[in-house]
Amino acid sequence: MEKLNIEVKESEEILKNTLTRLSYLYPELKFSFTKDKIIVEGEKLEKSQIKQEVHYYIYKEKIYKENLSIRKKIYDSI
Repeated sequence: MEKLNIEVKESEEILKNTLTRLSYLYPELKFSFTKDKIIVEGEKLEKSQIKQEVHYYIYKEKIYKENLSIRKKIYDSI
């Protein structure tokens, strides 16, 4: 089993939500995190692709969180 450590500096909430999404999309991999890194474990890891996916879903989660209040205002006005 291979192990990949990806350094990140994000809030725990963003990391939890990101790992939930990644675990759903990649059930064959095991995702966990510590204070400053995400750990991915699995057989035959394509490291560059996994790093790209992790950073992409962190970015998506940050955008979602930043726009939550705006979407709430829009929905409340309807």
